[in-house]
Amino acid sequence: MKRKPWLAGILNIILPGLGQLYCGRPLRGLALLLTTVLVLNVSIAIIVFVEGRPFNVILPIMLVLVMWLFLLINGILTARHIGTNYSLRTYNKWYFYVLLIIAWALVAGKLSPVFGEYEAFRHPSQSMENTILVGDYFLADMSAFRSTDPQPFDLVVFIYPVDNETKYIKRCVAGPGETVEIRDKTLFVNGVEVTEPDGVKYIDRTPDGQQVIQPRRPGGRDSRDNFGPFIVPRNRYFMMGDNRDNSYDSRYWGAVHRDLILGKPVRIHWSPHFDRVGMSVQ
Repeated sequence: MKRKPWLAGILNIILPGLGQLYCGRPLRGLALLLTTVLVLNVSIAIIVFVEGRPFNVILPIMLVLVMWLFLLINGILTARHIGTNYSLRTYNKWYFYVLLIIAWALVAGKLSPVFGEYEAFRHPSQSMENTILVGDYFLADMSAFRSTDPQPFDLVVFIYPVDNETKYIKRCVAGPGETVEIRDKTLFVNGVEVTEPDGVKYIDRTPDGQQVIQPRRPGGRDSRDNFGPFIVPRNRYFMMGDNRDNSYDSRYWGAVHRDLILGKPVRIHWSPHFDRVGMSVQ
């Protein structure tokens, strides 16, 4: 029975090595699968650990594109080489291919230790400007806080505690037992004025350029620019956006429980602002 070259190529794209299995070459298929996993790991490692933007992103993209092109061509050539003299194997069933594709989708992250530790995000809001801009795509190390806790001014990806579903990114400014206070926009932790990271900014200004400072609300209640003192509860962390005047953060919905903390952003891998591609974030 003839093997269709176009189908072998497509199967290789869907699941690396599946085109070889379709052509009765399971060992070659396994070799292609492992090679693809290696290329993906190397590509992610370059993006995360290598400086020299934007080439630390362009090079991995080229590696992956070349790999997919190789898989396509390899599947086509393998099917053509077999010709019409092919006897169907017991595994040449459409439902077996589907099961393999589903299994790959479920275990791919676990088979690739580097690739599986990182997750890609797109930032949709202005809350983290100028550190992360609207439309920036960044990678987060999802293992960063497995054995250690967030430190002051770490960037943190966490689950929004109000709906326990949405993933947020903010900057940790204080941990359990620490006292947070904001006086006329100035941040104090444990009574000491904090030197803020370079990315922090305040955009709310009058037409003549003066900062707009929100006083406390009636009854001395907290406002955006005058907050606390607030003692961060046990196992919780106080998060703030770098765009202090335009961030919905712990000032409004409280500190984040340790169990909701997921990972740490490390690098922008794509952005509508091309000069930011490959930039590390901290």
